[in-house]
Amino acid sequence: MDFFDITLVQNTLILLAVGLVTGFINTVAGGGSLLTLPVLFFMGFPAAVANGTNRVAIIFASFSSMYAFRRQGIRGMRYGIWLGIPAMAGAVLGVLIAIRMNDAAFKTTLAIIMFVVAAFIIIEPLFKKQASAEVHSPARMAIALFLSLLIGVYGGFVQAGLGFLIIAALSIINHMNLVKINNVKVIITFFITVVALAMFGFTGNIDWKYGLILAVGQSAGGWAGSLWSVQKGEKWIRRVLLAMILVMALKLIGVDWLNP
Repeated sequence: MDFFDITLVQNTLILLAVGLVTGFINTVAGGGSLLTLPVLFFMGFPAAVANGTNRVAIIFASFSSMYAFRRQGIRGMRYGIWLGIPAMAGAVLGVLIAIRMNDAAFKTTLAIIMFVVAAFIIIEPLFKKQASAEVHSPARMAIALFLSLLIGVYGGFVQAGLGFLIIAALSIINHMNLVKINNVKVIITFFITVVALAMFGFTGNIDWKYGLILAVGQSAGGWAGSLWSVQKGEKWIRRVLLAMILVMALKLIGVDWLNP
């Protein structure tokens, strides 16, 4: 007689490992969901359920990262809250789109997003070579609020690659340093995820058991990532993430070809 479910044990170990890695990546560089979503697909979850289940981990990891940044005295909390408000409004539309999209269309869209993000990883250093002096003005604030609304739509639709959009926006608009951007990024992500989690949960598109398992790994990874981003930087992680994204994107396309 089996005293435990082998599949549950295997899936638990997989999600803990994936959560640890992606929680770290989400905080240091962004893009961890580009790995967790394909893994959840390959485990057999429908697109909407995979999308919703992933948000359980993101909410815990974002909270953990915000707390770690605050403990280290990193600034940006107030600015993150201001940008998080319109992002929440946009997230409502994004989630509605995601819930109504069929599995094949969502997987194809995700694969395209993964290739676009891969290209962004390559060109992103260009954003970091701008003037180091941080700049603010009413006009820049208005632009940031509007872009936050659009980013919220995207973040409600899919978490994958959200961090890269925020990095690009804040680098161009305010010329923030990467450490402060990472702090603002996790705050905006938290706001968006609150809305997404509520809507996916209300529509029954969350597997809470696996979501919480993934959350344990991502919370630990997010904490470690917040410490690393302050003390070490993130140069080496870009190449690893780029390789993993390309592999997952090709796998997604392969699955779609095999199962039209």
